[in-house]
Amino acid sequence: TLLQNWKVKLNETAKSPCFFNVFPELNHNEMEGFGGDSADKFHFILFLDEADHSRTKKRMRIFENLFSARGFSFSKVEISGEARTEKILRVILLGEWMALFLAEKNGILNHDTPLIREFKEKLRE
Repeated sequence: TLLQNWKVKLNETAKSPCFFNVFPELNHNEMEGFGGDSADKFHFILFLDEADHSRTKKRMRIFENLFSARGFSFSKVEISGEARTEKILRVILLGEWMALFLAEKNGILNHDTPLIREFKEKLRE
């Protein structure tokens, strides 16, 4: 999925832990895992599409309100485009650029994957 693409790029390119889920599933047991004092450790990115079902839009608004009140930060990505293919390509490209920007901002060699390399070496032992 598009969200999985963002997750992969942020994990591997920007070396930034990233997780994803979709509504309504996120509104069940997973959101309970963000309790306690974890607000300073996570930032939510909500992907908004005008084609989303009205119930999904409502769930997203309530989720954002509940978690903002608990100190979590949010960004919103408006998915735009005339056709579905255009929307998909825009979201993929934005994720690619975001991962590259974060890697550069944090002084990370985005093409290097030392943990993956070390893991594979251990598998060969």
